[in-house]
Amino acid sequence: MQLYSLFYPVHGAQKLQQLNLSSDEIDVLERNFLTYLFQEMEKSNFKIATDEEIDVALAGQYLLNLQITFDESKIDKTLLKRYFPEHPQDNLPDFADKVVISL
Repeated sequence: MQLYSLFYPVHGAQKLQQLNLSSDEIDVLERNFLTYLFQEMEKSNFKIATDEEIDVALAGQYLLNLQITFDESKIDKTLLKRYFPEHPQDNLPDFADKVVISL
């Protein structure tokens, strides 16, 4: 089974429950998933935007300006807080500790 399928927003939680894993085992899988995800993003030349870059982008004039809202209760504020101390990154934005956990 691919690691991604365990964290797929639609059915991942069900798959994790079926495996009946301990919270420590799930934590290890989460860290492995994030490690592989960030490795792939690095290979793809993805760079996390800094607060300064975000401010510049927000100050720009765009023809298409869509308001995006999301349910704050669906934000996991612990997953990346555990990941980044073990895998430091330079100039992380203020919101780098938040990830949407359900779509």
